[in-house]
Amino acid sequence: MKDEFNKGKPGIRNAFKVLLMDDSTNIITRYIKKNKCLRAEEFKSDINFKNGIKIYKKGNYSIGIRCDEESLLFRFKFESSPISSIKLATSYEQFPTGKNILEFNNSTLLKFEEIINGHNKTKSQNISNAVGKCNEAMVYYQILKTKPEINQIEPQEFQIILEKYSPVISHSDLLNLKEASEITIKKLFEYLGKKYSQYIIDGIQLVPNNYIKDRLDTSDLKLILIVDNKYIEEAISLKALTRKTNKITAKNPGIGQILSEQYFDIGSLTKVVNEVREKFLYEVIDHKQSLKEVSAVLGQRLSEANQGQLRKGVKALLGSSMIVITFYKQNDSVVLEHGNVNSMITVFPKYPSPIQTTLRWNDNHEELSLRVKFSAGQAKGWSSLKLACEFKVNF
Repeated sequence: MKDEFNKGKPGIRNAFKVLLMDDSTNIITRYIKKNKCLRAEEFKSDINFKNGIKIYKKGNYSIGIRCDEESLLFRFKFESSPISSIKLATSYEQFPTGKNILEFNNSTLLKFEEIINGHNKTKSQNISNAVGKCNEAMVYYQILKTKPEINQIEPQEFQIILEKYSPVISHSDLLNLKEASEITIKKLFEYLGKKYSQYIIDGIQLVPNNYIKDRLDTSDLKLILIVDNKYIEEAISLKALTRKTNKITAKNPGIGQILSEQYFDIGSLTKVVNEVREKFLYEVIDHKQSLKEVSAVLGQRLSEANQGQLRKGVKALLGSSMIVITFYKQNDSVVLEHGNVNSMITVFPKYPSPIQTTLRWNDNHEELSLRVKFSAGQAKGWSSLKLACEFKVNF
């Protein structure tokens, strides 16, 4: 639907008129309990198509077409059970006015602030994951606070996330995240301003499970932008680090996949791994030497790869989404976009250790380290090999 709208074709407008039965006489009968007829009335639409058609999202499974405050909502649903056919349910609804959206958004902001004000650390769990989730909620909150007129696609999600994860972190960390998120959205808006010159934020949504549908989509948040009367989804991956020297863990693929077409697309390490495994099983080499031998071949193959292959691999490992990193204990942030690596990528085999290969680009401003490791401890003997991939921004 977005593509149809952006091409300026009349299909969406025609569908709106037909499904709304604009050219028909529509009689609505209203019932109360025991099928007692309350009243019958004629439905008349006051749509003025000269005001233009817009599209919008509502939750994860519904999309809509609207003109002013009148809209048609399309919801995808199973006919009876999860293994039955999928059907499209169409319904009419009144899209909220700008004033109503503003009032509703302000009420959700107040509820969010109440969670912050009443926060106490009560749990002990994975703090790194909790900090990341709270950061997602905070960035969403600051965007909404700055642009309270935008449409929330799933308005309760940022409150639910904060309520779930904030009890794991300290109150000082929560306040640091809140303060740093102000700098984060300032830099994000500056970035969007340079990228699009003029744009309007039409909608906002947290999308924590997008990677399930698309491995390259590592986004946590999506902004629906209107640019030159076209709808654009800006997918954003949100990260939170204490300081600028810290690294971000990327994907950890198996060693057999890294050179395949899914990543760098330059062949396979399967033969090399099998040869190293044989030497290990016959006690010719130990764990450490096994890692060194595989890493040496990986570094050599990547050194021989062309720039297109290197860019493909970097994008596959880091995702296609814009990445926004908040350094919440230094009150700073940085905005990066891996999908547009325009500079030369340089490969450093056996760096910073014999079991690592490092890739750098953008004048060495960004780097990705690929460290070969066993999937289990030495006590297990030989176990499958995988890569620990870490991304770092050099300031």
